Amino acid sequence: MMECLDNARVYLRLTLDEARQALSDLRHNSFDNGLAGALLELSPTMARDVPVTFGTEGSQIQLPDAISRTLLLVAREAIRNAIAHGSPAEVNLSLSFAARRGAGCG
Repeated sequence: MMECLDNARVYLRLTLDEARQALSDLRHNSFDNGLAGALLELSPTMARDVPVTFGTEGSQIQLPDAISRTLLLVAREAIRNAIAHGSPAEVNLSLSFAARRGAGCG
């Protein structure tokens, strides 16, 4: 019986943490430094037991806030999944900006 209660407490705590993080992400409005700046801010908050590093490649472009917010949520979930299911020694997050290939009509 105590084991069931302990498990319930753990899952409740994890669910509350996830809900708080999701609300924080939805309220995130500091895209003044672009998506790269938001991801840079996210990295240390995700690193409790596992170091999370972040780097960029290419010339950063300013994305609409809705797209940046969506990509931030995807990155957060990817980091959480890597830590929860992969038991990594570290997580490396990289954002690459590149020219679009094959653009144009024809």
